Amino acid sequence: MPLRVFVRCFCCALALISVLHAQEKNYRFLHLDVNEGLSQGSVFAIAQDYLGFMWIGTRDGLNKYDARKFTIYRSNPQDSLSLEHNFIQAITEDNKRRLWIGTMTGLNLYNRASDNFIRIPLPTVESSSGKMDVNVHQIFQDSKGKIWIATNIGLYKIKEGRHLEAELVFNEITVERSQGKEYYRNFRTVYEDRRKRLWFCTDDAIVLMQAASKDGNSLKVLRTYFKEKSVDNKVNQRFQAVLEVSPGIFWVGTKYNGIRIINEHTGEISSLTEAGNHTGLASQDVRSLKKTVDGKIWIGTFNGLYVYQNGKLLFIQADDGNPNSLSNNSIRPIFQDKRGSIWIGTYFGGVNIYDKDIPNFQNFTHQAKRNSLSYNVVSAFVENGMGELVIGTEGGGLNYFNRGTNSFFSERHDKNNLNGLSHNNVKSICLDKGGNLWVGTYDGGLNLRRKGQQGYEHFRFDPNVSNGLANNNVYAILEDRNGDIWIGTFGGGLQVLRKNQKVGSFQTFDVAGKQLSSNMVRALLEDSKGNLWIGTSNGLNLKLAGTDKFVSFLNDKKDSLSISGNDIVSIHEDRKGQIWIGTYMGGLNRYLPEKKAFKRFNERNGLPINNVFAMLSDLKNKLWLSTNTGISCFDPLSGHVRTYTKTDGLPGNEYIQNAAAMLRDGKLAFGSFSGFTLFNPDSLSVNNYIPPIQFTELKLFNKTVLPGIDAVIPKDISMMDELILDHNQNVFSLEFSVLNYVHPEKNQYAYYLKGFDQDWNYVSNPVATYTNLDPGTYELWVKGANNDGVWNEKATVLKIKVRPAPWKTWWAYSGYFLLFAAAGFLIIRFFHGRNKLKQDLLIRQIDSEKQEELHEAKLNFFTNISHEFRTPLSLIIGPLNQLKGDRSLSAYAQEHLGYATRNADRLMNLVNQLLDFRKHEGGKMKLFCQKVHLATYLENIRQNFHFIAEKNNIQFFLDNKVSPNYVTGFDP
Repeated sequence: MPLRVFVRCFCCALALISVLHAQEKNYRFLHLDVNEGLSQGSVFAIAQDYLGFMWIGTRDGLNKYDARKFTIYRSNPQDSLSLEHNFIQAITEDNKRRLWIGTMTGLNLYNRASDNFIRIPLPTVESSSGKMDVNVHQIFQDSKGKIWIATNIGLYKIKEGRHLEAELVFNEITVERSQGKEYYRNFRTVYEDRRKRLWFCTDDAIVLMQAASKDGNSLKVLRTYFKEKSVDNKVNQRFQAVLEVSPGIFWVGTKYNGIRIINEHTGEISSLTEAGNHTGLASQDVRSLKKTVDGKIWIGTFNGLYVYQNGKLLFIQADDGNPNSLSNNSIRPIFQDKRGSIWIGTYFGGVNIYDKDIPNFQNFTHQAKRNSLSYNVVSAFVENGMGELVIGTEGGGLNYFNRGTNSFFSERHDKNNLNGLSHNNVKSICLDKGGNLWVGTYDGGLNLRRKGQQGYEHFRFDPNVSNGLANNNVYAILEDRNGDIWIGTFGGGLQVLRKNQKVGSFQTFDVAGKQLSSNMVRALLEDSKGNLWIGTSNGLNLKLAGTDKFVSFLNDKKDSLSISGNDIVSIHEDRKGQIWIGTYMGGLNRYLPEKKAFKRFNERNGLPINNVFAMLSDLKNKLWLSTNTGISCFDPLSGHVRTYTKTDGLPGNEYIQNAAAMLRDGKLAFGSFSGFTLFNPDSLSVNNYIPPIQFTELKLFNKTVLPGIDAVIPKDISMMDELILDHNQNVFSLEFSVLNYVHPEKNQYAYYLKGFDQDWNYVSNPVATYTNLDPGTYELWVKGANNDGVWNEKATVLKIKVRPAPWKTWWAYSGYFLLFAAAGFLIIRFFHGRNKLKQDLLIRQIDSEKQEELHEAKLNFFTNISHEFRTPLSLIIGPLNQLKGDRSLSAYAQEHLGYATRNADRLMNLVNQLLDFRKHEGGKMKLFCQKVHLATYLENIRQNFHFIAEKNNIQFFLDNKVSPNYVTGFDP
């Protein structure tokens, strides 16, 4: 046996021994720990509520997880509505959608509406040191709806009624042992079997009970298991978990004795190793047992995780060299969510999530302290006849990977070995039909190791040799159907070593010979028709089968059917005979032979980037493209592109040009800057789970709003159907989550405000923010998609009502209407009164004018009469005055003539006064004052009436006491 083969076999044997009990590579986990926001890394309880939120209990707080962030609840001594203790050991949601929390010191009930907690008192017992704290280990609801609390004090049951109460059902259970009576108090777990019986795990025994009444309120002990000393002579075995794996067959997890098996059919009790002929568990401390819907049994121990299926026990442990392995070996709770994902709590590593739809990539990287890849930059692959994968690296030479043992043997350049590998920077590998290995290097030329030989023959560039290697940078090697070896050099063009020619005698095709568009050759492909495709840094070249005729294809910016770019990186023929060309910066091209043209695919068609470094087609003819942003699966029929990145489990996102190979078993290998990836395309399933969408937070003016009686939201936003905001609260943000926990960083989000938006808003951050909404009623619709783009098209809807300002409400407008109506009424009444006043004034004016006219008529009448009186009076007075001057008249006549004259004068005076009154009305009257002896004036007046008095026999006297000399002034 050659020495090289012996060394490799020896290394494989050592590796096989080391991996017999190693991590199973098919199980890849997502991790949640303090780096993602978990309050603390020791996880003791996991549950999922009816809304889809995950609840995680740790040693330092309760966590609510919505696939984006954690909401942490802790105890606050000043707040009676907070948790009783930060050490959370049990979480259960009952059939009434109530969430129960068990802590180190008591029981709490989550008030979902107000987002706080109600503390449920647990009656305790006295000990020598006083009352004992009640340490809640588990909360369990049976098929009858009864809630049981397993604690260190004993077993409690919740009494339903007007108020919830906890009743201590069993403070201790008395069991007869051969050594005497034993009392069991410390209840660990409760389990209900298929026959509706309850199994209680205590520190010292397994107690089987069943309901003693139809309502299930009372229990009776059926039997007790393991009441004698344990196999290692320990009485306290601490029974921690029970699981009915099949009818009548129960597995019991213990702290010191692994898994014990109870067979109710035979009454036999055995260990897992005895029943299954297994090699045993790495740890006898079994903390949890969980049977999942696919029939697998998950076993959590102090030192790793086991999966039992079809009689096989698979061991899974943390692997420091694998970032996707279990984070910690100390397993606590195991929980399966509604989607089917397995949640595993650990003591030091937070939460691990396993899901069948998590992409299962096998990654191999360089690890200094173990058998591994010699160098992380992987550039080439080929399978040899020994079942090994030969791997070329750009710094670590060649690696021989035994897939059966996951072991590596490396072969490096040794300057002291003249027949060794010429350079550690390997760029290309080819295994020809004769079993000869061809290795192309960077700056080291070409290496050939013939089948069965140890050393290499070297071919280097020598300017003195006319038919030698044209360049020491050998980027591509290909054997065609005729057995000819084609060499693509980066700088020396294309060369061929004919099968029937002497080794080392190369024929060259290059720019100088007008065969190639560039001498920088990166990629070679012989298609199913025998044509040779040559990819260069300046165009694609085609050598037609059976000829030395070459055709070049170059990018023409004016021709959309030309190749998209000149820097050709990869060439591939799919299972339908279609030729695909990958470029740097130009995306992907499919050759159209009937048109001698190309169809382009780029970022606009869904590619993550326009750099396609390597290509493979799987058995379903889907193309797998390696890029510098991960690996993409491209379906030529549908055009759908799905991209996998480091977050999906790849070792890195940046892959190497032409570093790809399809292995004999259908698996694909891609080389990257971070090692290489090996996977089965058929194992990469699509996550078809339609995730629920929930509102998670309301912010007003960028401040979180908490629920409360007098708050904006009376209960948690996830429970609300309608949100009512005041006019001054119309700047708000509503956060929502897509409750898909498989790579949640790839979840997609959209929202639409009915009554405001015209279309859906597709966003990377699930926050809907609106400012200055007009008063009115709106509906906020939110929807989302999981990591594989499966949308929940049934939107979650929240009705939003923005109240108008008080001065813009209907009752305000009603008041405004009444005020305007009253004002209108008053205005109308004012103008009506004004018009009436005007009418009254007009009537009065008319009356006044009529009175004035009448008065004027009267004045005119009296004036006219006065004028008529005055003329005759003047004619009377004149003669009387003449007669008065006649001395011939008798005294009697003179006397009477005097009477007549005076009265005529008086009458004339009255007529003049009437005329003067008219003057007074016209404003033309003037006073004519004169000095008059008052006594004389009065006497004249008396004399005017003397004649009448005599005639009527009236004695008429004037009692005039005025002095005859008294003079006064007036207008007589």
